[in-house]
Parts: sequence; C-alpha cells; structure tokens
Amino acid sequence: MARKAICEFVTGSQRGYISVANRGKETQTSLVPATLEGLRGNQRRAMQKFKEAGAVYYTVACYQGVPYKGYSNQYYYMIYTGYKDDDDLPF
Repeated sequence: MARKAICEFVTGSQRGYISVANRGKETQTSLVPATLEGLRGNQRRAMQKFKEAGAVYYTVACYQGVPYKGYSNQYYYMIYTGYKDDDDLPF
C-alpha cells in the first residue's frame, strides 16, 4: 500500500547540532495519535495540522541550519510530514 505526503509542518530553528549521519533522515512512519493529550509545542501543532488535513501517518526529519535560510552549525530545525494511504485520496 503506497502512501502519499499530503501536508508538512516546519518548525522554527532551535539551538543545537544534528550529527551528519542523522541529517535529513526520516524517522519510521508512526500513526497520528487519536488525541493530542500530553503533546506540547511543535509536536502538538504538527499533529493538529495533520488531523485537520486527514493524515493517518507521519514522519520527522531533522536538518542543520535555519529553515528557508541555509546552513548554520548552531541551529537545527525539524520537518514533520503527514501521509495518507493512496486508496483514501480523492484524486
């Protein structure tokens, strides 16, 4: 069963360093939680956006730098990507 990315949530930059081996690698696919209870900050905002868009699964990837600006060895940001099964898509 193929999955299609339907939405994305980019966090703001945070101070820290991501090792070269882990930059841009997506985590394993996880289910979007049924409830947002216990989630905080960017993770909560990303899951809320995914629920509104109808996403069923999500992954997270970390990148070194500042979003939309470029590389910085002092900051990193995360991209949450929401997925839906291809059979559930109307097009």
